[in-house]
Amino acid sequence: MRNNQLLNLTLLFFLIILGGIFLGFITNHTKEWKISNSELQSKITDNDFVINYADFEKLINMENLNITIIDLRDSKAFDEAHIENASNIPADKALEDKNIKILKNKENQIILYSDNQSESALYMAIYTTLGIENINILAGNYETYTKWKENKNPANQYFNEEKMRWNYKALIKQKETAPVIDLKPMMTRAKGGC
Repeated sequence: MRNNQLLNLTLLFFLIILGGIFLGFITNHTKEWKISNSELQSKITDNDFVINYADFEKLINMENLNITIIDLRDSKAFDEAHIENASNIPADKALEDKNIKILKNKENQIILYSDNQSESALYMAIYTTLGIENINILAGNYETYTKWKENKNPANQYFNEEKMRWNYKALIKQKETAPVIDLKPMMTRAKGGC
């Protein structure tokens, strides 16, 4: 009797596993990757996918060029302020099927921006592997772009997020100072003989 129960439990376990696998194939929610990692790497290294602010301004002001600007920041930040004619796809919803289908149907140039350049680059890489073409990212983030736009300083049109930023207070821990003890030189007598 004990062996029959063990056999029944084992069969039930495998049926549950097989059912889960079958259900996974039916409801396939995994994305289809269109290019390999090496192809993505060559696309990123061969092409200049980061657009500086001056070039971005030129693109916006061109009449015949169709571009889609995607703001990956959350809805609250987008509602407060955003680049003119930008659409909001929050980063937490950027990989939903409906948003991917919208971007796949775009034949014009897509420009992504976010709270930081690394997040934009991440989604650009993911979208590229999913087969979405013509994706670029705006250098920096929305805040640095608006600061540049206010004064249009040519020195700031090339943003580099990899600048060193240090929080010295966090790096150097302050310890309580010990009281200073005044040590007077001690006279020592010569020892030994001659």
